[in-house]
Amino acid sequence: MGDQSSSIAEAEGPKEARPAYFTVGAVKFSLMSLTTLGLYELYWLYRNWQTIRDRHGSNISPFWRAFFAPLWTFSLGSRLKDEADDRNIPVTLPVIALGVAYFLLSATWRLPGAYWLLGLLTFVPLLPFELAVRRLDGDGELAAPRFGRFTRWNIAWLIIGSILLILAIVGSFIPDDVAGQAAADARCSAPGVYARFCPSHFSTDSTVTPLRAA
Repeated sequence: MGDQSSSIAEAEGPKEARPAYFTVGAVKFSLMSLTTLGLYELYWLYRNWQTIRDRHGSNISPFWRAFFAPLWTFSLGSRLKDEADDRNIPVTLPVIALGVAYFLLSATWRLPGAYWLLGLLTFVPLLPFELAVRRLDGDGELAAPRFGRFTRWNIAWLIIGSILLILAIVGSFIPDDVAGQAAADARCSAPGVYARFCPSHFSTDSTVTPLRAA
């Protein structure tokens, strides 16, 4: 009986292995996206567009699809849903709602004042995509993220990026007139030539001395 089963398996041949998706887990994806101001999301999208290209043998450009991510997120979600349906894998992925949310959040960097901080949340609509590719890798089960561990470079950037992020957030809540006054005070307290640019160095009733002819 065992020999018959092995003969059938040999006749069918080994199943073709699918290229695995680039999965990092929700925690790493969120932290890296925040501290890189969304650049890590583009890298994640690029890697998974590569996987889709390799899985289906298509001639898409992963770079340009990641570069124009707000426009191609809808297509990415549709492809993942189609693959899940073909393999009878239950995946909850409201493509239209997530795509619209990602598109709108990506445009908030143009908002005035501190409202641009809403753009830091662009990773949120992509979290269901991360869960979807993990289910596709696990044949319906939630597979462990393949790149979930933080490397030394990841940790180094988390430290640097967190400092830059905090400075950016604090700076967004400082009014322009306060920031300008702080810069002026810094010039006034500086020695030498910098003090010449202090507003108090000039008086309103000062007269201009004409140049003497040589």
